[in-house]
Amino acid sequence: MRKVFLSVLILGVIPACFFPGEVTIYTKVNAPVTPKLESLPLKDKVTQNGITWTFEKPARVGQFINGDYYVLGPVTVTLIDPKPLFGDEVKTPVDQGSIKESHYKGKLARNGSTLNLPAVVEPNKITKRTHRSGFDSRMDMDAYDWEQFAKLPVNMKAGDSLISSISNEPLDRGFSIKALAVLTCLAEPQPADAFRPSYCKTAASKIYLARDLRRDLFLKLPVPESAAKLKPADLNDYFKGIWVDTVGYGRAMPRKSFYGPQIAEQGGGASLLLLLNYKPEEKEPLLLNMVQVGIDLFGLLRGGTEWHGEGGGNAGRKWLIMFAGLMLDDKDMHSLTRSFPEGRFHEDEQTVFCPVEFMGKKYEKGWTGAKVIWAGHYGYYKGEFPKKKELDHYGPVELFHPADWPTPWSEGSEGYRRGTTSGAWVAEALAAHLLHVEKNWDHDAFFAYVDRWMTEDDTPFLGEMMKNAETKLAAAKDEKEKKLLEAAKAKIAAANRSGTVTGSGGMAAVVKELWVKYRDNLPTGPGQEKIPPAAATWK
Repeated sequence: MRKVFLSVLILGVIPACFFPGEVTIYTKVNAPVTPKLESLPLKDKVTQNGITWTFEKPARVGQFINGDYYVLGPVTVTLIDPKPLFGDEVKTPVDQGSIKESHYKGKLARNGSTLNLPAVVEPNKITKRTHRSGFDSRMDMDAYDWEQFAKLPVNMKAGDSLISSISNEPLDRGFSIKALAVLTCLAEPQPADAFRPSYCKTAASKIYLARDLRRDLFLKLPVPESAAKLKPADLNDYFKGIWVDTVGYGRAMPRKSFYGPQIAEQGGGASLLLLLNYKPEEKEPLLLNMVQVGIDLFGLLRGGTEWHGEGGGNAGRKWLIMFAGLMLDDKDMHSLTRSFPEGRFHEDEQTVFCPVEFMGKKYEKGWTGAKVIWAGHYGYYKGEFPKKKELDHYGPVELFHPADWPTPWSEGSEGYRRGTTSGAWVAEALAAHLLHVEKNWDHDAFFAYVDRWMTEDDTPFLGEMMKNAETKLAAAKDEKEKKLLEAAKAKIAAANRSGTVTGSGGMAAVVKELWVKYRDNLPTGPGQEKIPPAAATWK
């Protein structure tokens, strides 16, 4: 019998995260009551992550299960500390590399806040970008949007979210944001197990409750030997804090490993750990943080954000939203291609079954003989590859023998296929298989491609790539060409092989062991269909 701690203050309920070593697991059996209005404390200010919001007059304040604050509105924020700086208040503008504050004279920003952060914005005279941030004007590649900068006083009503930031001074490796916090304005008190609604489209967001989480879906599989030194808590920090995924690569949030491969590895790996036989108290903090991230990303999706196929950058988001939806039993979240048919997701656009048409010709299979291919740097969307007059090294080179590639090593396509995508997708694909939600994902080519990556013997194909490079090297006309071809040979020799699983902190070994053990031996229950073995789906 697990021990559950329910801690109540006179003026509300303390979030579980405030108790080191103690974890509150809310269920329908021990569901917390919704506090009465008068039981919420009256506060004239609240502080989180080093950011303090001061109100015009005391307001009723509560907290969500992850510790984020809400305030009952309407309320006016009169001060924010650290002080937001705008225009001439910024004394040291920066022009370096792709950061050009000179483009924003009179509109510079530090420690910015945004009320009701938009998922997309209209292009302006400076940039065509539709994904920009207003926290700090030192955003590279003109990803700053001064119109998002909220000037004091900030009037908030129920359904509003205010995200505030602390700027890095000086820049940290080119990143401008040191800390973020979010204040949500609601109409009425919430129980202690309430998740924060998404900071995007807050007014239209549901308030989900931890008591409704489908923990019964967890399989309690034996913890493999490779995970002997791993605990769910080891992945928990990655999902803590607000994910403002509007600009890409984590540039509008405190820097963490926020490139698509890491997001896919961490999201897939964390969900696999939750399916193992750890104690419920060990899983709960990770579960809560993952679900909150999924809720926030779902808000961005509803607001118009897309995570299209491009290199490796946009992976991982689909599974995090789906996983949250499965845990919350929300069909709009866990069946995204049905609820958002226009939604764009990285893994789906980069995997496609043949036959396909490219440059006016139909291809029945890839050059290795596979029926499913990696579709190139920019993927395959609505039945088309990006319109090109000729094949370049970003294109679907998997359709062509290496002798026909534009370069002996196509860094933009084969390089990304082997280096930043395929091995990072294995964990989320396996988690979906174990939960039998392939139909919810609704893109069979993704699963078949991962099966191919894990089972195809690529020895002869790498041999063909090397042979092609050596043939061209023998015919090289000058030293410059020779150096390029020698570099191509080195990259072919060092490339990740099929079957490679990527991930940090020992997680790659865990995913590989679980794949070998369960991919062709999936636990099944009533009504759950068996799927073909991994070696068969892609041929």
